[in-house]
Amino acid sequence: MKSEFRAFIYQRQLTALTQYNEYIFDRILYENKDFILKIIQKFFHHENLLEKLPYENCIVDLILIEKNNDQIYQVYICEINPLAEFAGTGLFSWLNDRDILLGRQEFQFRIK
Repeated sequence: MKSEFRAFIYQRQLTALTQYNEYIFDRILYENKDFILKIIQKFFHHENLLEKLPYENCIVDLILIEKNNDQIYQVYICEINPLAEFAGTGLFSWLNDRDILLGRQEFQFRIK
């Protein structure tokens, strides 16, 4: 499995996560949603990564790659963007989901 995700970070907290390409349905992503979330959460908490990011508020694009088809996954940061309305939001919306993205509502992970 190789997939790309967009993570929203506000005040150094993971507030939301979405599949990067909001236009596709991927059965494998859908069926492994909880597993994927655990891998990404572990990635951010490993070595206190949220504290090491260069920005307190940002959007982090991630790539999840399975290594050697053996259920071992590696997460890579491919890009860090400002947490701003001009940044794409995947399956979220600045208009309707602002409170989620800014951590005023409970964390959500969205997959189509």
